[in-house]
Amino acid sequence: MPHVVGVHCFSWGPEAERYPLDSRKLLWQAVSDVLRGNGRDMDMMLEFVEDDHPGNVLQDAAFLRWITLVEDQATSGQ
Repeated sequence: MPHVVGVHCFSWGPEAERYPLDSRKLLWQAVSDVLRGNGRDMDMMLEFVEDDHPGNVLQDAAFLRWITLVEDQATSGQ
């Protein structure tokens, strides 16, 4: 972790099929929890989205926001 400065977020299947991030919700929540517990700010960046569709960028961004902000507030008791 001391050398990690950010995480590229995407969800691919074994044949390079692209899926929405929320299809692997538990994985990305776990990643977010590890980064949050690191004690310093980290970037989570969208890299690839399903079908390269602009609307899917918004969907995945909203999911990342939810797991990083809303989940953080829930665990801090706010």
